Amino acid sequence: PELRTAVQWDFRWCELRRNGEMERVESAQDKSATTEERAEASTPPPPPPPDLVPAGQPIEKGVSLSQSLLWKAQVAFYQQNGVDSWAKKIVPNYITTNPFMAEAVAKIALANLQDAYLGSLRGGPALAEDEYAYIIELGTGAGRLGFFILQALRRIRDHLGGKWPILGAKPEICYVMTDVAMENLDFLMSHERLKPYFELGWIDCALLDASKPPERLELLASGRVISTGTLRNPVLVVAHYVLCAIEQDAWKVSDSGLVEESVVTLTSPQPESRVSPDPEMIKRVDVSFSGVQASDSALDARYPHDPAIANVIREYQELQRASNGCESTSTTFLIPIAAMRCIEALQRFAQPGVRVAVLSSDKAFNRFDEFVGFDDYPISVEGSLSFMANHDAIIRWCRHRGGGAIYSEALASTMADACLLSALFIPVLGGVPGESLDDLQMLRMCFKEHLSDYGAADHYNIAHVISTTDTDAPKPNKPKKPNKPKKPNKPKK
Repeated sequence: PELRTAVQWDFRWCELRRNGEMERVESAQDKSATTEERAEASTPPPPPPPDLVPAGQPIEKGVSLSQSLLWKAQVAFYQQNGVDSWAKKIVPNYITTNPFMAEAVAKIALANLQDAYLGSLRGGPALAEDEYAYIIELGTGAGRLGFFILQALRRIRDHLGGKWPILGAKPEICYVMTDVAMENLDFLMSHERLKPYFELGWIDCALLDASKPPERLELLASGRVISTGTLRNPVLVVAHYVLCAIEQDAWKVSDSGLVEESVVTLTSPQPESRVSPDPEMIKRVDVSFSGVQASDSALDARYPHDPAIANVIREYQELQRASNGCESTSTTFLIPIAAMRCIEALQRFAQPGVRVAVLSSDKAFNRFDEFVGFDDYPISVEGSLSFMANHDAIIRWCRHRGGGAIYSEALASTMADACLLSALFIPVLGGVPGESLDDLQMLRMCFKEHLSDYGAADHYNIAHVISTTDTDAPKPNKPKKPNKPKKPNKPKK
């Protein structure tokens, strides 16, 4: 019957064509389909989202690097992956989260308090014993570094009979873990190894996106709020492997005095969303830079909120002119705009005269000599996105604002396996009339001993050599056991 029906319909179709009918007659197979199936088959596919950019076309063109969609995808990456970013080693972190680094941070935090006490003897503000002295970590992630720092602080305190090694008032210390992903903070607040420190009041958590200047910090465990002018004790901000991974602006200076902003164009081999970029976009987009000339007045207009940033770029302009012996006639560099704004916002939390120090250990340049002649902006993609952090720009920015910095003198180019440099930024000096970096004796000595003379990179390189030593190398001979005395032969019968 099916064959007969098909033949009949084929005959009918031929007849209609012969008679000049324009309407196509359905085949017997289509005729037997249900009404629902035919309706579904006739429904056109949904239109693509209006923000979806076709493959090969620019997702964005001529945009300042700090305004690029790359950073939106970066935040989405950390929010999507949570603690797996570190647990699965998608983001490398051992070099800045090991016990050696934690011991250094703990001692620098105590040195910061000790210098504050010494400053109070010269007319500066006294330590407030009725308020916490905060250590605020940016980009805590899985909390490994914070846990080791708390352990180090507890060892120091227990060794001294339950007292901090500082003179005068002895405020309690509270370590605040902050992160852009709430999932990470939930993980930390429920972690068994951290519970004793929550019970002691030594630790708290706060949601903070380091790329956006925070107006206040709401501490999730205690309910306390940190806002403008509320902190009376010195603050240490810990920003390890953070400043290289938040918004930057790209610039270029030439021997001729030309200053250009390098703007970004992104293209992808597949369609991409402008509104909700896929975190995986970071791995597949092509990032190209083009120069836009900036006059002196345009430079001021580019950063109207902070003239110190434009002054840093002018310094680089003069340094490039003076570097005539360099093979290249131009130098590219990054301005860590998000880091500067975050440091400025955290400084506002402190009362006038109270020091905020920001400790950064990162793959970084501490001096202009380390990147003079560069002609590109190398991007590292290890799940997330990062650049080389320009510590030198932040150091110069602090000086323009009446502050300074203590930093390691090693050159990034001389490091063997790990390129990690540390710097302690102090955006504002002057808690004591006429105060200078020379007055911060405890901080300078502690930084030199633990992060400059023998720093985290040295520690990592030695650990790396030990861990990669050939296990098949000849081993020392073990002493042989003494031979047992032979039993005397039995006399023959």
